[in-house]
Amino acid sequence: MVKTTKRTRKKISPSRLLMFFILAFLSGIFLQSFVEIPIIIDWELGVIGIFFLLFSLKRRESLIYFAVIVGLIIGIGRFQISENFLRQSPLRDYFGQEISAQGWICQEPEMSGTEQKLIFCPNEINDQSQKKLGRLNLITNLYPSYQYGQRLRIVGKLESLSGNSSMGQKLQSQGIIASINYPFVTTLPGQQGFGLKIVLLKTKHKFREVINQTFAEPSAGLLKSMFLGDRSSLSSLLKRKLAAIGLIHLIAISGLHLVILMSLFLVLVRNLKFKESWVIGGALIFLWLFVLMVGGRPSILRAAIMSSLLLLGDLVHRPAFNLRSLMIAAFIILLINPFSLRMDVGFQLSFLAVLGIIWIKPLLFRGKKLSLPVDLLGTTLAAQILIWPILLYYFGQISIISPLSNLLVTPLLPLFFGLGFTFLLLGACFPFLIVLGHILLGPLLWYFLMIINGLTQFPGITYSWSMPGWGLTIFYSLLLVFFVFRDPLRIFSWGRFPFQLSGRC
Repeated sequence: MVKTTKRTRKKISPSRLLMFFILAFLSGIFLQSFVEIPIIIDWELGVIGIFFLLFSLKRRESLIYFAVIVGLIIGIGRFQISENFLRQSPLRDYFGQEISAQGWICQEPEMSGTEQKLIFCPNEINDQSQKKLGRLNLITNLYPSYQYGQRLRIVGKLESLSGNSSMGQKLQSQGIIASINYPFVTTLPGQQGFGLKIVLLKTKHKFREVINQTFAEPSAGLLKSMFLGDRSSLSSLLKRKLAAIGLIHLIAISGLHLVILMSLFLVLVRNLKFKESWVIGGALIFLWLFVLMVGGRPSILRAAIMSSLLLLGDLVHRPAFNLRSLMIAAFIILLINPFSLRMDVGFQLSFLAVLGIIWIKPLLFRGKKLSLPVDLLGTTLAAQILIWPILLYYFGQISIISPLSNLLVTPLLPLFFGLGFTFLLLGACFPFLIVLGHILLGPLLWYFLMIINGLTQFPGITYSWSMPGWGLTIFYSLLLVFFVFRDPLRIFSWGRFPFQLSGRC
C-alpha cells in the first residue's frame, strides 16, 4: 500500500496581505524619497500586478505578489503626487518678488523668542484668485498676536526655502512652498478654517491661562509642553538640559499621555453604566478631540492611531498586535504626508523608539519576568538602540545617562500626568480650584526639576560624534535584514515564498 501525502498550504489571510501591502507601500515611499523613479516604472509595475492578479485564480500565493506590487505603486505614486504639487505651485513664479496675498492662518501660531511663526494658506495672489497655491511660512513680530482661522492680507518678499537646511526640509515636509519674513499684515473680517478646531484651541488657551496663573517659569513652560504640546515659553536652556540627560521625550506628547488620558476617561464614563460600545465610541471621540487641540505632530498621531486600534480591538474582543498597529500608523501618516519619512526627524525618532520597545526589548530579555527597575532600564535601552544613530547623525550627540534619568523619572509619570490633567480640568471649570495646582503637582514638579538640574551637573554625560551618512545607511540596512530574518510580523512564513528566511513553514 502506497501512502500518499498532500502538502497542506496555509490560508492567505487578509491581515497577512494587508501587512505585505503596507510594507510595500512604506518601501515605495522610501525609494521615491531618495531616488527619482520614472513614471514608466509605475505603468510597468501595474502590468506585472495585473498578471499576478490573473495568475492568482490558479495559485492563491500570487495574491501576495499582487499586494506587494500594488503597495509599491501606491507608495511611489503618493510621493510623486505630493512632490509634483510642490514643484508646480503657482507661487514659484513669484520667488524673489514682492507680492500681495490674501488668505488665512491655517495652523496654530508658534511663539518663539521675539517672533511668531505663522502657517499661511493664500487663496489670492496680487488680487488674482488661484487654487492649489500651497502654504507659506510667515515670520512676524511677537505682537500683535494672531489666531488660527484669522483672515489676513500680507505684503512682502517671497523667498524660496533652502531645501538642504534642516529648517527648509522641516517646512517642506509640511507642504510649505516658500516664506516671507516680517511682511506688512492687515487683518481682514471673518474667519476660515475648521470651526471645531477654533473652539478646541480656545479651550487650549484656557488651559494655558490656568497654568500661567498657577506656576512661574520654568515650571509653567515645562507643564505647557508636557500637557498641551505648547513649547513657546520653554527656555532653550531647559531644552538642552532635557536632551543632555535623555528626557527630551517628556516635552513631546506621546503614547503615555494618551494612555493616561484614556484611562481617566474610561474610569469616569464606565461608572455611569453606559453600553461598552458607547464608552469606546466616546473614548475615541475624546481622544481625537485632544489630538486636534494639541496639534498633529507625528508622535501624537502615531500614539493616537495605535490607541484607537487598541480601543477598537477591545470592542471586538480582538487585542491589537502592537507591531502591526505601528505599521498601520506609519501607513496612515505617510498616506497623509509622504514627506515625513525622510524630512521629519520627529517621525523617525517616534517610530524607531516604539519599534525598539516592541521588537528589540523581547529579544533582549527572552520573555523573562522583570522587576520594575529592570523593565524600565530595558525599555529605555531598547528605544535608544534604534534612535542613537539618528541622534548622532542629526544632532551629533547622545545622552549616556539616559537610562538613569528615565529610571528616576518614568515611574512617577503616570501619577504626574493623572494629577496634571485633573488639575487642568478642575482649574478650567472652577477657577477657584487652581490653588490645588501647587498641592497636586508642586512636590512632583520640584522633584523633576531637581533631577534635571542635578544630573546635568555631572561631567561627561553626553557622547559627541557626527555619524556619517554611510554609517547610518549600513546600520539600518543591517537592521532591515535582521528584521526580515526574524520575521516579527509573521508574514514571511510561506514555505514556498522566495523571501522566506526564518526557516518556519
